[in-house]
Amino acid sequence: MADAPLRGANGRQEWFWEPGDEKAVYSLDTLVDMYYKSVGRNSTLILGITSDDNGLIPIGDFNRMAEFDAKIKELFSKPVATAQSHSHMTTIKLKRETPINQIVI
Repeated sequence: MADAPLRGANGRQEWFWEPGDEKAVYSLDTLVDMYYKSVGRNSTLILGITSDDNGLIPIGDFNRMAEFDAKIKELFSKPVATAQSHSHMTTIKLKRETPINQIVI
């Protein structure tokens, strides 16, 4: 498992909500990098999300998580090909030359 607080930017590593700490929310690019370095390496990414003093998720945190969700769906929801194989080798033939930047196995 890879545990990380959502509010860890700028070296803060905040596991708990504090007023005025919105700048410590990780950027979308950082969260995507964390995803690749955890889930992409066969781990589970567990983001620590905490409520504010009203018991609610701060709107900035909520919005960042919604952006993160949308980005992960964008990155992985449109495969150029799929294959099933029960041997040691699988060949995928594409209809045209296609740049590939990631493979999910």
